[in-house]
Amino acid sequence: MNPNIEHWNIISIHGGVAASKGSKEVADYFADSYRNWVTYEFPEADCYFVSVATMTKFFRGTRDKQVFNNTIQAAFPDAFLDYTDFYNARCETNMVDIVHWDGDTYAELIKDLIMNVAARRTAKNQGQVSESPAAFTVMEVQAVMDTNDKTVVYEQPSLDSNVLLPSCEAGIPVQVTGITNNGFFRVCISPDGTASYIAGDGLTP
Repeated sequence: MNPNIEHWNIISIHGGVAASKGSKEVADYFADSYRNWVTYEFPEADCYFVSVATMTKFFRGTRDKQVFNNTIQAAFPDAFLDYTDFYNARCETNMVDIVHWDGDTYAELIKDLIMNVAARRTAKNQGQVSESPAAFTVMEVQAVMDTNDKTVVYEQPSLDSNVLLPSCEAGIPVQVTGITNNGFFRVCISPDGTASYIAGDGLTP
């Protein structure tokens, strides 16, 4: 109910114990609960649902390790955040027990989730880009994201702005310093620190 929050993004990281049951019935219960969130509890927000790391030792006895994530992904294909590769790369070295990750991994996960959601949000707002760049506002952030095959660097946060770089190689790290309300990342790629802008789908978390 906070009137100062213009838009809510709700990120759910739940279901670890439920997923260990390996049951479609349990997974469907979560999907139904999440559907209730989207429809009735938070209709004005964007809800996202993070995959469960079912490759860890905690799930050794789980008969169907995929049923929980697969069910949530099928129910919310555009809102499911699949971090299977992230978990796989860390489960042998970054866990403090059979359930929990170390602090650095949680911090890395949360940072990546926030940037992932921010990128989806800006991409969603692409069609709402203002023709007047002077009208934009910026949310300050500090993050590193990668270029992709859609990366175009603009002088201002507008598709009609002067193009500084029409394309570049994918996978180059870029310093992100802000996210505009009209669907662009503010980036720092100039030696003198001059800001430039990349559309929401032009960077990958």
